[in-house]
Amino acid sequence: MNQAQQKVATEVAEAEFDRFLEAMDLAAKCDAKGLDPDDLKSFAETQRVVIEAIEQGHLVIDEDGCPVYTPKAGGSPLRFHEPTMEDLIVMDQVKKGRDVEKQAKLLAQLTSVDGPVIRKLKQRDIRVLNALLVLFLA
Repeated sequence: MNQAQQKVATEVAEAEFDRFLEAMDLAAKCDAKGLDPDDLKSFAETQRVVIEAIEQGHLVIDEDGCPVYTPKAGGSPLRFHEPTMEDLIVMDQVKKGRDVEKQAKLLAQLTSVDGPVIRKLKQRDIRVLNALLVLFLA
C-alpha cells in the first residue's frame, strides 16, 4: 500500500486488530501457537485483509470493540455486533448449497442492514466483510 492510501499507521492498525480480538474473546482461538500450518496461513491472510482495511481508514474498531466498515465506494457505515445464536440461525433458513446467500443473510443480520444493501456491495468490500465473518466464526 502506498503512503497516500495509508491513513492509519501499521502499528496502530495492528493494535486495533488485537483490541478487536480481545473484545470479542477471539484472541485465544486466533493464537498462532495453536494453529496448524494451513490454519496459520489462512489466519495470516485474514489478518492482513483486516489490518489493511484499518490502515486505509475503511474499518474502525469502535469503543465497544465492534468493527465498523465504510464501503470503499462510499455509503453508510456497517457496524457489526457480536454474533448471537439468533444471528447464526439465520443461516439455517437458507437451502443447502446456497453459501453466498447464507453469507449475505448473515452479513445483513450482523450489521442490521437490509439485504439489498449487502447484495449491492462490491467485491473489494466483500473481501473485508468476509475476513470479519471468518474471525467471528472462528
